[in-house]
Amino acid sequence: MVTSRRDRGFTLVELLTVMAIIATLAGLGLLTIVPALRNRDKTVCQSHLQEIHRLLRIYESNNKRLPTASGASFVLAVWGGQYLDKGVKEAELFFCPSTGRRPDPDLANVTPEGIDFTGPDQVARQSRNALSTYDKNASSTVIIANKVPEKVVTDEDKKNLPHKGLGICVLYLQGSTDFIEADKFGPDEIPILGPDSPIEGLRWLRPGFDG
Repeated sequence: MVTSRRDRGFTLVELLTVMAIIATLAGLGLLTIVPALRNRDKTVCQSHLQEIHRLLRIYESNNKRLPTASGASFVLAVWGGQYLDKGVKEAELFFCPSTGRRPDPDLANVTPEGIDFTGPDQVARQSRNALSTYDKNASSTVIIANKVPEKVVTDEDKKNLPHKGLGICVLYLQGSTDFIEADKFGPDEIPILGPDSPIEGLRWLRPGFDG
């Protein structure tokens, strides 16, 4: 009597072959999905920055100047005024999707320490830029960027880097946004803000997670 393939089932070799094919297809899928998710995060992040720029223009129009606070407090100045409804949806503007952080339901983390963006260090600054001043430096002057740790030493520090450490999103004075790749920061490929940054346009931003 001849045993049919249906009766005898799959051989070990056949099972391993099927598993290998499935693993390969899954791997190809991940190779496509992961970059797509990262590109989505960058797009959403830059969209948040553009909306914050719009709110800063309103702030400047009402106050005849930009916020005088430094770092994340500069960013949150538009939250403190009557420019936004105080809801979770509005608070999402101050968080980058690449970090996985979101505003708490009670908005308790919508603070300089809690949000994902930082602005200029304006301590002892003699003059401040105006959004309405479109001079030759407006397209290269960064006013807000993804917040990064002041020092990146441990694996935990690296986990805190936005966009998986591949770079940071920035907002320029004129309102345009960009993504600065990590390799622009030198051989260590660690985004750096503040006076030690190798990128001149980022040297006047407040580094680290300031209060």
